[in-house]
Amino acid sequence: MDGGFGDDVGCIAISALSNNYSPADLAGGVIRCFEAGRDDRAFELVVVMQLRAAFDTLRVRTPPYIRLGR
Repeated sequence: MDGGFGDDVGCIAISALSNNYSPADLAGGVIRCFEAGRDDRAFELVVVMQLRAAFDTLRVRTPPYIRLGR
């Protein structure tokens, strides 16, 4: 698990997360946590996913004409 494309982080605690994991990497962890009955940990991963996705949106600025579909 090095944060590459498609890594399955498993039901990992947020304290053990690396900055190398993208929101897509964490999505598998959410599923694993729900499967393991760790809803609390799944919720934490969802929040981290949302925060990282919001950060990525701000970090990678898309020109307005692309957002409008022109």
